[in-house]
Amino acid sequence: MKHRAAGCFRKLKATIHISYVIVLGLMWADECFDLPYLLKIGPQTPPNYAESLLESAAVIVIWFITIRTCKGFLTKIKVLEGLLPICSACKKIGSNGQWHEIDAYISEESEADFTHSLCPDCLRKLYPEIADSVLKQLNKNNNS
Repeated sequence: MKHRAAGCFRKLKATIHISYVIVLGLMWADECFDLPYLLKIGPQTPPNYAESLLESAAVIVIWFITIRTCKGFLTKIKVLEGLLPICSACKKIGSNGQWHEIDAYISEESEADFTHSLCPDCLRKLYPEIADSVLKQLNKNNNS
């Protein structure tokens, strides 16, 4: 199993940085060159550098909050990937020369938890005398 959150975070962080640099660049280009006036879609306005500094500070604060929030979310992500050797008979997972029950392996390597139940086929095989009544009751409960 590989933990890919760090690689994902680097890519996401780069995308966020580029986006915010573009936003700040456009804000200052508008302030310095009066872009709506140059594009002939608005009246000429005088520069207001104090307002632009305040807006830039607000954007930078939001930028850092965005980075911190994304990092917090991505540190919780673990990805199971690649080929996992699984026993054809008992369904144990092979990892680092050891064999583990599948539920124990996945619980250890991810944030998933398990609850145990029986599928209809195993219920019929293991408890044939009560299987039909249990399945009928389960279907009744699921449909209501």
